[in-house]
Amino acid sequence: MRCARKRYSEEVRRRAEEVISSLDITASNDTKILEAARKVAAGMEKEILEYIRDNVLGLGPLAPPLMSVPEVEDISVVSFREPVFVYHRDLGYIPTDITFQSEVELAEFIKSIVERSGKQISISDPVVDVSLPPDGSRLQATLGTSVTSEGPSLAIRKFRKDL
Repeated sequence: MRCARKRYSEEVRRRAEEVISSLDITASNDTKILEAARKVAAGMEKEILEYIRDNVLGLGPLAPPLMSVPEVEDISVVSFREPVFVYHRDLGYIPTDITFQSEVELAEFIKSIVERSGKQISISDPVVDVSLPPDGSRLQATLGTSVTSEGPSLAIRKFRKDL
């Protein structure tokens, strides 16, 4: 399944971090984010907003391509060495072209999602189940190699809208 992972320039990332540090992002809306982005980098507001939506408020590389497709019911990451797999209602399990570059990148991504859901995950407490806003999809994630020999992993079970 082709799902182009959005790549952001280093400048967009750097400017977005400036905006993030100037706001309470969890309480901000798009208008506040755009205003802050305009102050930091006029002309890059929309890219910065998209970066923040994807990487701070959303599910990063999984959000636009996978979470929005109704036929995708499960999303699985078994290792940073493997592509992200999805379970498509009509096609079964298929690999995507989305990958994580390192074990650290995958672990940080998992920690970020879990923390936004109000829970914690760590090497000492390496398994978590959480409900994801806004639709209540279920996330099960692991860290380290004490649970899975391949290191960090995650599975997201989306709920069908047509039931």
